[in-house]
Amino acid sequence: VGVCCIFPVLLYVDSSPITGRRIVELDKLAADLEAGCIACSKPLSLSCVTSEKKYGLASDLFVKCKDCGELTRVQTSKTHWTDDNSRRGRPAYNINTKASLGMINAGIGPTHVNALLSAMNVPPVNHKTLKRREREVGPCIESVAKKSCRQALAEEKALSSATPNTVSEISTSSQPPDLDARCPPPLPSTPGSESEVCLECGTNEPSQLWHCYNCSRPFHHMCQQDDELGHYCNACFGVHNEGVPPVPDNHREEEEAADVAPAESEVVIGVSHDAAWQKRGRAHNSLTGVGSAFGTQSKKIVGYSTRNKRCAICHSAEINKRPAPKHDCRENWTRSSKAMEPSIACEIVKDLNESDLGVRVGVIVGDDDASTIKAIRENVDSSVE
Repeated sequence: VGVCCIFPVLLYVDSSPITGRRIVELDKLAADLEAGCIACSKPLSLSCVTSEKKYGLASDLFVKCKDCGELTRVQTSKTHWTDDNSRRGRPAYNINTKASLGMINAGIGPTHVNALLSAMNVPPVNHKTLKRREREVGPCIESVAKKSCRQALAEEKALSSATPNTVSEISTSSQPPDLDARCPPPLPSTPGSESEVCLECGTNEPSQLWHCYNCSRPFHHMCQQDDELGHYCNACFGVHNEGVPPVPDNHREEEEAADVAPAESEVVIGVSHDAAWQKRGRAHNSLTGVGSAFGTQSKKIVGYSTRNKRCAICHSAEINKRPAPKHDCRENWTRSSKAMEPSIACEIVKDLNESDLGVRVGVIVGDDDASTIKAIRENVDSSVE
């Protein structure tokens, strides 16, 4: 594992001092110095540095051998080959790639990075160097983000299986109604006692047991009776069923379809969605927009999407009236910036519904943007609440 440090440099080269600080990987620098001169293999010393060539935050130091006078190159950072150079030319330096990754993670740009480096008396980095390394780490970040969203979605499915998502359950103001006096009397429920067993299927797993709103009797969540009045055991539901409103036709169709449905049915989940723009204000003329969805149970991001109205490479080629070079173009939007949020929400919900994890978005929690829920109901799923 490499160890980096920042140390001041004051080396005199042809009467011109090399001043400032450098970010150095100690093990890499020590290994190159111990390897010795390329001609006589004698150990090298930093006091014999004759010149320096900077590559972003990395440097190639040329050290003169005290015995034979041969110049040997000593690097301050490890290197790696990228897919774009295919082992042709010069490899990329690890420190520049790490700097670009940190820049993205901190949400800043090359100007802010160089302002920080200048305050530390470290030579600045050219913005083109950071941009090249940003294009290198971008696909890796995106791959990790998609993997993280998939793991969060699987966790959300597991939590939602034990706690189904409905509007009445998410709302804190919903209270279960009182049942008729003919219902069985409340049953004392003590965790770990013999009464913690479902009377229908005999399940005694605490994580799979619910308790009736009326009599507190434990029952397996697959044996529950879910109606507009709440969750009750079969005994209480059967007594109070006379006052339950008629079952809608779409519910009857779902019950009939359940007989021919696969063994593992989809799980309904709830997500909280919102979008933002790069440019503030009510003009709605931002060139980029981003939106994400959080699981209501796991509180983790399960999906995201972006909208971009401009690609710098394509725009430059259009101005210069020449064909754009091959690149990873992210321009995917031509309409107004205001319409980005409904489009992002529809894409996220559609991707979640079509995932191979067997989930369906049933509840959307968001702000008072009516256009978003309208677009989802018209283009994706009309039953979303």
